[in-house]
Amino acid sequence: MERLGAMESALVVIECSLPEFCERPPYVKKVTVGTAVGSYLSWMCKYRVPVVWCGGREFAERVTVRFLGAFLKHRVGGGK
Repeated sequence: MERLGAMESALVVIECSLPEFCERPPYVKKVTVGTAVGSYLSWMCKYRVPVVWCGGREFAERVTVRFLGAFLKHRVGGGK
């Protein structure tokens, strides 16, 4: 997250919804769902990298493409 925060623009895309994420136990046994969600929220503030829970792969792909398009428009192309 620190490296992402140092980039000009970054986004973390998660392929499930936040409720689905909360229903699944984390892969690391010492981490609770609450701790994992709290960490993502804290990292969003600390590193200024948004996290988007998308509800599935298809929507996650669409969000990613739109984000990259917006980056190109506003950062590289100088669009408004």
